[in-house]
Amino acid sequence: MRDNGITKDQLVQEVEDLRRRIAELEKFETDPKWAKGFQRESEEKFFLAFKHAPLMAAITVLEDGTYLEVNDRFMDVGGFRREEVLGKTSIELGWLRGEDRQRVIEAIQRQDKVSGLEITSYAKDGRPIDCLYYFELVTIGGVKRLLTMVLDITESKRTKVALQQAHDELEQRVAARTEELRQANKELQTEIAARKRVEQSLREHEYRLRLITDNIPAHVCYLNQNRCYSFVNRYYAESYGLPKEAFIGKSYRDMVDEDYYLENHENVELAFSGRLISFEAPIFLPNADKRWVMVNYVPDYDPQGNVHGIFVLRYDITERKMAEAGLQRLAAIVESSDDAIFSKDLEGIILSWNKGAERIYGYSIEEIIGNHISVLFPPGYPEEVSQFLKTFAQGESIDHYETVCIRKDGVLIDISLTLSPVKDATGRIVGAATIARDITERKRVEVALSKSEEKYRTIIENMEEGYHEVDLMGNFTLFNESARKMTGYEREELLGMNYRSYADEGNIRKIYPIYNQVYRTGEPVKNFEWQIIRKDGALRDIEVSLSLIRNVEGHPTGFRGIVRDITDRKQAEKLREELEARLRRAEKMEALGTLAGGVAHDLNNVLGVIVGFSELLLYDVEESSPLRPGLVNILGGSQRAAAIVQDLLTLARRGVSDRYVLNLNKIIVDGQNSAEFKNLSAYHSSVKVKTDLEPDLLNISGSSVHLSKTLFNLVSNASESMPKGGTLTIKTSNQYLDRAIQGYDEVREGDYVVLSVSDTGEGITADDLKRIFEPFYTKKVMGRSGTGLGLAVVWGTVKDHHGYINVQSEEGKGSTFTLYFPVTRGEITAEDVALPLSEYLGKGETILIVDDVKGQRDLAEEMLKKLNYHITSVSSGEDAVVYLKEQKVDLLVLDMIMDPGMDGLDTYKKILEIHPRQKAIIVSGFSESERVKAAQSLGAGAYVKKPYIREKLGLAVRKELDRIK
Repeated sequence: MRDNGITKDQLVQEVEDLRRRIAELEKFETDPKWAKGFQRESEEKFFLAFKHAPLMAAITVLEDGTYLEVNDRFMDVGGFRREEVLGKTSIELGWLRGEDRQRVIEAIQRQDKVSGLEITSYAKDGRPIDCLYYFELVTIGGVKRLLTMVLDITESKRTKVALQQAHDELEQRVAARTEELRQANKELQTEIAARKRVEQSLREHEYRLRLITDNIPAHVCYLNQNRCYSFVNRYYAESYGLPKEAFIGKSYRDMVDEDYYLENHENVELAFSGRLISFEAPIFLPNADKRWVMVNYVPDYDPQGNVHGIFVLRYDITERKMAEAGLQRLAAIVESSDDAIFSKDLEGIILSWNKGAERIYGYSIEEIIGNHISVLFPPGYPEEVSQFLKTFAQGESIDHYETVCIRKDGVLIDISLTLSPVKDATGRIVGAATIARDITERKRVEVALSKSEEKYRTIIENMEEGYHEVDLMGNFTLFNESARKMTGYEREELLGMNYRSYADEGNIRKIYPIYNQVYRTGEPVKNFEWQIIRKDGALRDIEVSLSLIRNVEGHPTGFRGIVRDITDRKQAEKLREELEARLRRAEKMEALGTLAGGVAHDLNNVLGVIVGFSELLLYDVEESSPLRPGLVNILGGSQRAAAIVQDLLTLARRGVSDRYVLNLNKIIVDGQNSAEFKNLSAYHSSVKVKTDLEPDLLNISGSSVHLSKTLFNLVSNASESMPKGGTLTIKTSNQYLDRAIQGYDEVREGDYVVLSVSDTGEGITADDLKRIFEPFYTKKVMGRSGTGLGLAVVWGTVKDHHGYINVQSEEGKGSTFTLYFPVTRGEITAEDVALPLSEYLGKGETILIVDDVKGQRDLAEEMLKKLNYHITSVSSGEDAVVYLKEQKVDLLVLDMIMDPGMDGLDTYKKILEIHPRQKAIIVSGFSESERVKAAQSLGAGAYVKKPYIREKLGLAVRKELDRIK
């Protein structure tokens, strides 16, 4: 079928070719002599293609396998000469082994054509060659022969992908070529009856040729006498990014790059002179880097023996050239290396030797080649040498193995060896490559350094200060025991840890500029302070002196530091400052109290006269008298002044003479119902008041009058701090403190009733917070909002009740005043008892109390004895475990926090190992924690929060004893 893109000139040319072929056919039919010449010409072309085929090819006698003809490729690969091959069989040549020859015979007997039979052949020198065989019975000169085409796939088998590609391509090429040869042979022996049959045969021939060439992974083209393209294959055209039609009729010079043409056009002319040309050349293809190609120019002769064109075949050999260049570079590196690089076979015989080996071992290449590697080892090392040979014979490598060798002059040297197996093309291990480095000097230095390091390590490890080294990224590379203890991490955890892992963001920002300064200037920085976070979460203040570490070339490699833990010192300084501030406050309050007492005494005398006479005058003045309003104002003002004097007297007395057992909840409720509170609420109507009162609040000892005044002052201050409205919260709770709390005041351990008054107002500045309890210190407008004595009275009242006060405030976010009053164990009156005693009275059960604080043990013991229980108490978890190994109890009252020693959870776990169903309740002064919940998950009952309330403790004990477990 004619191509739709054919030009007019091409159409004319095809018509002329057709006419010429018709004339030849007519001559073929009428001139037997010419027909015979035509046949001979076809056979010559066949043998020309056979001879220059890129595959190994052979024609053999079918009956006995005697070689009649082989091509040049067969002799190149097998290493045979033509006279050695012809007349011989493959068995006689050693090309095939007996079993493989039998496989071939059986395959041919089954079918006329055999494709892709994989057989191992052997070259003249015995070298195995993996081959892919293609067999076909053909008729040549009227006699059936066996045409064999062989592809060397030795290299291709190295990779599965390359093998598959080569196999597919070879199968296509062999199949197409075999079909072409079979068809050509058939055409030679068959009379051409008509012009159409000949024309059809020629078209089929041309199609098969194009099919073969288009699928060969090589550049294939044909140049006519004018050095213009008559044909290019698909691979050629695609390499230039053009369709095949773009080349036809174009000059060879116009289509290749200029450098390639100038360097190789003489070869083209030599090919046109009749010479077979083969060479390697670089070429630049469009959109590609430089490529190397193997070029073959094959002359094409006409019947008269003149060259009327050449076939051009180019194979891409870039990868091979790169490999060769790499080998050359590798050889140069090996030869110039300071290390000894040599190779040996499986027996240990040295095969190669570089200059580095001559320098290290003292042997020249002429002296050492052919010797056994044992000459490089001193006497007494035969077992080590034997192990080396065994290791690389098994395909294993040896990396940086240190041993002792002996030089030619008998000097012993320390050597670091690296051995790698060497394999041949089939993957079989044939020897080993060795790299040897002289480390004698390094070993000497290492020994000296080791002694020096041991000396300094001993010093560093025994330092009280922490010593550490980090790399430039801040990762630990060295540290002593003191440094490890400061962080709380184990050695394995600390090694490699970054300093950012045990510091917060603020301290990281603080220390980073210090590291940067030391790195930039190289100057050490001494005694800078920052804070670390230990593994257990505790904060520690440290003082560090930092300097730079440099290597032998002087380049920075890291930092070293001397560290001192100054936490105790900082805490002591802080405590001293706080104690000094408290002392100054106490002295100031004492002085102000004394002053206020004196002033109050004098004012009281003066005000007594004013109030007395005002009352007398009012009795004598009529209601309608114009003097009466003035007298009323004088009396009211003097009474308000008297209230202020009373505050001064409260501040001055610093002692409550009348003490009663009180419940703070009742004082709060009564206060809210008082006229003063109602007036305050009416005046500050935008303030919402909330209460959160502990239902089982313990009692305190004190004065209800003073406490009511304190509550009113706190509520008044909170209300005035919220001019635009807000929320005021009054809260009470029971709290047991296991340890002191540091705040505005130091709250010591014990049982407390806690009162807190919180607001959402303007807050208090840090400077004002220091002075808020001083008398007459106020930010309010005098005469409108107060006298400045309100908080001073609160301070005095709290101290009179042996309590403590804490303040937390932030500008714009409100304030919280927290007051701690010691608990009293006075009897609760009948009306305050929520439940009858019978509800939680004991039945004589045994109870073990475990608490590390004696006062708490005594209190719980006294309460429970009165509830009819038999009580035993111990001071630690360890003592409880010992006691229960010999005794049994009905119930444990188990404190969760005990220091030192086991806490409640660990104690309960140990006791369960002795008594698996032991009942217990958990008590603590802190809120319910995860460890409390863990104890309850193991079987413990209720959690009772300290301080103890008899009713709450008794109910919890009774409930747990009655619980079925």
